[in-house]
Amino acid sequence: MDEPHYSLVLLEDKNKAADVISPTLTECLYPRLNGRRLTKEDGLHGETVLANRPSFVYDLSENEKLRNYYHFLSSYDIRSIWCEPIVIDGNIVGIFTMYHNAPSAPTEHDIKLLNVCSCLIALAVRHTKMKEKWEQVEKQEYEMIAHYAGDAITVLNKEGCIIYASPSHLPITGYSGDELEQKNVLDYIDPDDRPEVEEKISCLHESKQEGYLEVRFRRKDGTYITVACNAKPVLKGNNKGDIYRFIVISRDITEQKIAEKKLEESEQHYKSLFYYNANPVALLDLDGKITSTNGPLEKLLSFHKEEFNGYYRQYIHPDYIESTDGYFQRAVNGEAVTYETVGLDKNGQPVYLLITNIPVILGGKTVGVYCIVNDITDKKLAQERLRESEEELRALLNSMPEFVIFQDKDGRLIELNESAKQLLSYRQTQTGSPGMLNPESFSQVEKSEWVKKDKEAWEKGEFIQYEQQMVHSDGKPRTYEIVKAPQFSDNNEKKYMVTIGRDISVRKEMEGELKETKELLEAVFNNSADAILIIKLNGELLKANPAFYSLYGYSPDDSNILQTNLIPEELREETNALLERVKKGEKVVDYETKRKTKNRELFEVSITYSLSEINTATYPAFQLFQEIFATERKQRSSCADRKNCQL
Repeated sequence: MDEPHYSLVLLEDKNKAADVISPTLTECLYPRLNGRRLTKEDGLHGETVLANRPSFVYDLSENEKLRNYYHFLSSYDIRSIWCEPIVIDGNIVGIFTMYHNAPSAPTEHDIKLLNVCSCLIALAVRHTKMKEKWEQVEKQEYEMIAHYAGDAITVLNKEGCIIYASPSHLPITGYSGDELEQKNVLDYIDPDDRPEVEEKISCLHESKQEGYLEVRFRRKDGTYITVACNAKPVLKGNNKGDIYRFIVISRDITEQKIAEKKLEESEQHYKSLFYYNANPVALLDLDGKITSTNGPLEKLLSFHKEEFNGYYRQYIHPDYIESTDGYFQRAVNGEAVTYETVGLDKNGQPVYLLITNIPVILGGKTVGVYCIVNDITDKKLAQERLRESEEELRALLNSMPEFVIFQDKDGRLIELNESAKQLLSYRQTQTGSPGMLNPESFSQVEKSEWVKKDKEAWEKGEFIQYEQQMVHSDGKPRTYEIVKAPQFSDNNEKKYMVTIGRDISVRKEMEGELKETKELLEAVFNNSADAILIIKLNGELLKANPAFYSLYGYSPDDSNILQTNLIPEELREETNALLERVKKGEKVVDYETKRKTKNRELFEVSITYSLSEINTATYPAFQLFQEIFATERKQRSSCADRKNCQL
């Protein structure tokens, strides 16, 4: 919240500015207002004088006329002005004004504060004028009457009957002198005050000394006013005999009593604000000595009230005394300041404090410093923990091989880790918008794809995953698996985008090689002249090549082809024993035996067995036998032998 400026304009007759006082604005206001007869053309000050009531402008930027008038305050960035008239006996004698650096409407508390300040200034002005009047009047025989000229003068006999009433009674009480004469003064006194008046008259008879009394007097219109009465006994025989009359000088102090009541209420209010303030507060003199503290401050630093009997410096950490002294001196010089420092509690433990020093100004001079203290220890410790957490998170992000990029809702980059910087050769731009970083390595196509995917993630409202090829700062193209995760507030408003990318270039290269190998093996499998059969451990046919179906007479549409269908019954035991050897890891090559076709015809084959493992979604971790039947080679060999025999 801004610290307001203040000014006081004192007026002479016909609303002429006799003096202009301000701790901070005198050089601007004095030439503008001093000696000038205020009119409606003099901004809010003129309006206040003419209306004789408080005037406010909450935002100068919305009032062109007043903004133009107060242009001479532009260097102070004044945005709102509150004016309170200072009134004595119904006449405006000055204007108290507060100026704020932000648009502001006064709260009920602010209005009370303005009114109290106005009343205090009015009392001070009245006191000053009365003092000047006393100094000018000569102390002679008729000093009393001369001093109270304009006040009501009443002469009473010793029984309290009015024998003379001055003409000044009429404006004060509404009665003329003739109407009051021969009446008992007690008839006009408030019934609740009569016992006190009777007792006072009795005391005057006994002491024969001048006395003072405040009573409530009934006016002619039936209302009551409070009057201050100075009663002087008049004695017979050259002031040596008995009292035979009283001369009473009465002054209407109704407004003064109202002001005093307001002041008393205000003092009580501010005492409550001080002693019952939830924030720790202290009052210091100009030397920095603590003159008053409240309970929360005593609780904060663990000192009892009577232990705060020294200077503030003894409650400040030694490392912070010099800077704290500087801020205190600025307050002594009339400047309100807010700053952070470190105090010490009763056990010598540090306490982080946020302190606001407000100068206490009376009569244009600083007479003390009001300190408002806030304990920010938890906040400072939380900030330190947050800083450490941020450092740990940043270290973690920078150690990740994946690139991580944070962007705001408009696409501006907030943070990126070392992998991202290395990838994109980022550098801070000098002419770009705040927070913008320029990826020199981005091609136009890459930028377009990046922005397109950002938009897609925001529209979906959830993370998306995709692959994108980008040129690394080393000049080589690489493929990245990228996840974009948009983050939203509780109100479903865009906050920021997190992008994480993993270099999958090696994986993509391996996938390509595996694909080529698979295609090659498939070609060998399908185009081999030898029959190739892949069988599960339970003997069920898993896969076979075209040469197998051609040799055995089966069709790919045939179901439930078992290994036992292919082995002659007399060779099954021998084959099972051979398969047990293969299960143990032994490889059998060119094993010559016999097999039978679908039509149960026997033929000779040369078989190679090997144990294989595959792990796919369709056949998870099955162990397989692979049989390769070199049948045609065996048949060709047999035919050649028979031809040789015939020869």
